[in-house]
Amino acid sequence: MRLYFYLKKLCQRYFISFQKKLLWSFLLTSIIPLISLSVLSYFLSYNIAKNKIFDSISYSSNQLNVILSNRFEQMKNASSLIQNYLYPLVIQPPQKLSDQLESYSSVRNNIIYLKEAYLLDNITIYIKPQFLFSDEGITFFSTNDLYKRGIINDQQLSISTNKLEWILSENINEPFVVNQSYQNKRYLSCFITYQKKDTKTIDYAIFLDLDVKEVNQLLDESTTDSSINSFLIDQNGIILAHNNSRLIGQPIEKKIFNKIATMNEQPFKIKDNQYVFKRNEITGWYIVTEVPTSYIVKNTIVLISILISAVILVIIISIVSSLFISKELSKKIRTIAKTIKSISLDNNNLISVKLPIDKKKDFKDEFDSLAITFNNMTESINTNFTAILNFKIQEEKMKYQLEQSKINPHFLYNMLDSIKTCQTLGRIDDANKMISQLAQFYRMILKKGDELVLIKDELEIAQVYLQLEKLNKSMEFHWMIEKEEGIENFLIPKFVLQPILENCIHHGIKNVNTPLSIQISITYKNDAIQFTIQDNGRGITDEKIETINQVLNNTALRTNHFGLSNVNSRLSLYSSENPTIQISRLHPQGTLVSFTIHQMISEELFFEELGG
Repeated sequence: MRLYFYLKKLCQRYFISFQKKLLWSFLLTSIIPLISLSVLSYFLSYNIAKNKIFDSISYSSNQLNVILSNRFEQMKNASSLIQNYLYPLVIQPPQKLSDQLESYSSVRNNIIYLKEAYLLDNITIYIKPQFLFSDEGITFFSTNDLYKRGIINDQQLSISTNKLEWILSENINEPFVVNQSYQNKRYLSCFITYQKKDTKTIDYAIFLDLDVKEVNQLLDESTTDSSINSFLIDQNGIILAHNNSRLIGQPIEKKIFNKIATMNEQPFKIKDNQYVFKRNEITGWYIVTEVPTSYIVKNTIVLISILISAVILVIIISIVSSLFISKELSKKIRTIAKTIKSISLDNNNLISVKLPIDKKKDFKDEFDSLAITFNNMTESINTNFTAILNFKIQEEKMKYQLEQSKINPHFLYNMLDSIKTCQTLGRIDDANKMISQLAQFYRMILKKGDELVLIKDELEIAQVYLQLEKLNKSMEFHWMIEKEEGIENFLIPKFVLQPILENCIHHGIKNVNTPLSIQISITYKNDAIQFTIQDNGRGITDEKIETINQVLNNTALRTNHFGLSNVNSRLSLYSSENPTIQISRLHPQGTLVSFTIHQMISEELFFEELGG
């Protein structure tokens, strides 16, 4: 709740004037789209920069792939040449020992030449033990030594017979003549085995070795930043070359390998790293480049800084221009507000006040049109002011005449005549009683006050009137009043029941043999109060009821049926029904008059209940 009141107070403070509202509207309509555009521009710029970085890395990966492909192609070509060298030495060896040694010497020299020409780290030939030079120990070895390459039996080699294969050779222990460091090495090797048809043993196996360090150097040279890692993996996800030697021979993360196997050389992201990969067509291996997201952000920081600076500059310009524009636009509004306020504070100058208008302007805006309209309105008020005063005076006169018309002269004459008759016949008590009640009646109806009175006061006037009529008429009649609890404290227009009761008596007792009975009922009806006046008299005809209803449908006063028309006109101000007074005929005899008004309560009673 505190936050709500604080925000409400803050809004009232900074949004109360038109200039501030205009200023904030300018700022919101300019800065919000600007910020949205800036955010969109940032993401577009970031993606463009990221794509350019990926293009650069992809280009480097393609170049590295070409270099490695050329290197692997050399090894492939060397293996083909060696097979040609070995064919006359191993497959169809000479019969004479001297010829065999001469052929061996020639093949060995050619292999050494190939090794130096292709810059290979090692070329190893495994042949059957029956050959004299199978234990040469530098280039030629017995097939029984294949276990040093991790080959357990001939069946493992027979799977790839006569087909070039590529593997990672680890922990290769070479002769001292070849490797004086006595340290085991790691090689990227290609090998091929040859086996004659219908034989169960291989004839020879050729291994060409390339040092992993050479490939690692190529991988390092292909990257432009130390945070970018490039590595080589085989078809099973085993790392073959990596700048971290401890990872060589280990499998990469399964999620990464699954992406590589299914993404068709499309870049992808896992966690905080982006990955670009290329497939080497010769070996079937993958060159993978791992790019941290932080590297992309670092390379886009300059672009982002420029973008943020431009946004801040534009926001400052927008604020300054908004201040200037809002001040200029609100100047006329302040003038209009000040002028209108002076009218509300000084009623004596209401008609004479004029808004300033620049008549030299050829083109007028909405504020100028508002000022012209306001001046025309004040002129119209000035013109009609006298007429309004005259109408007010005439209205007061009509109200006075209306009050006077409430007194029925015939009723007064009849009452006075009845009083005289009582005195002549010696009924002094009845005459005094009639005089007292007549005085009370006129005192009530002529009492000055508001148009609205309490229902209980209106009922009191009605009962005094009925008692006077009962004394005046020779025929007996009685009445009954029913009302719901508390309903008499609501308000009703003054002197509306008497004309209705007068009509009940006037039309009810004529030619009626039974005593007249009048029932007044006052009940609640939703948010309104319903009055019902019912009698058992002769009533009026349907044609006359239709005529009266036509008169009541128009709230204007009519000369005919003036009493009901007057009551209906006054009640219509406090009712939602039209006509307000509803008249219907009862069967077999009698008349029903009803009307509904809003529930209204006096201010004194309202505040008295609040205080209680």
